[in-house]
Amino acid sequence: MMYNSASHAKVNLFLNIVGREQDNYHSLQSFFCLLNLTDNITIKHATNTICIIDRDGIIDNVVYKAVNYLNKLNNVNKTVNIRIKKNIPISSGLGGGSSNAATVLKLLEKLYSFPKLDAEKLKEIANNIGADVPFFYINKNAFVEGIGEKIMPMKLNMKIFILLINPGIKVITKDIFSSISYNFSSRIICNKKSVINEIFNGKNDLEKYVRRKYTIVDDLLNFIKMQQNCLVSRMSGSGSTCFGIFEKKEDALNARKEAEKIYGNQLIHCEKLEI
Repeated sequence: MMYNSASHAKVNLFLNIVGREQDNYHSLQSFFCLLNLTDNITIKHATNTICIIDRDGIIDNVVYKAVNYLNKLNNVNKTVNIRIKKNIPISSGLGGGSSNAATVLKLLEKLYSFPKLDAEKLKEIANNIGADVPFFYINKNAFVEGIGEKIMPMKLNMKIFILLINPGIKVITKDIFSSISYNFSSRIICNKKSVINEIFNGKNDLEKYVRRKYTIVDDLLNFIKMQQNCLVSRMSGSGSTCFGIFEKKEDALNARKEAEKIYGNQLIHCEKLEI
């Protein structure tokens, strides 16, 4: 038996670092939004090994951890063949690795009739596999807190057009978080009004650290900000992908044309978000 599934990217429409957890992880508040940008994952039973191959023939460590976690949780030793067709850039702030891990967890549940994971198990996964994995497992646009394990699906009844551009560099999340000062942001209330206000008037607390380290990200954000009728210019996650928000499709498409002149060899993705 073989199963196949799309594995979606996400964008952080804002990201506030609001403190530290007891285990030294940073505590955040963010709105995670799923994108139509996807990897594709195929999984089937294998006879004697766990084989995980992506586009470059590289073993994906996060996905490997996800397989081992479910095996241990269910007291089995299932062996599988997993193929990942990558479209989401690696270390780009779009959650590709975490999305792949969550998709594999769900495919394994289907392949071997494993029980679905509860909130307690998702918290374990956030701590041990990847902080964004629980969001992708739930697979709904959401207000996210803690290290990523507190997920509150939310509809904002809002339509926007978003342009995402990746400048072609990898940003290591751990390196950026290690640069953070203790001057944390204030917490916001988890309601529709506060979230919408934060999307249009807020920030990404990691952005200033990435801009200092990578001038290409600073240049990209300035480029997006200069586009006609751009409402928001911001970085997603820990970078390096940045995005612009537009009210009208025409403005987003015009900005995309301008981006293709400068960043044509890199990922440029434009879509309508109904959130």
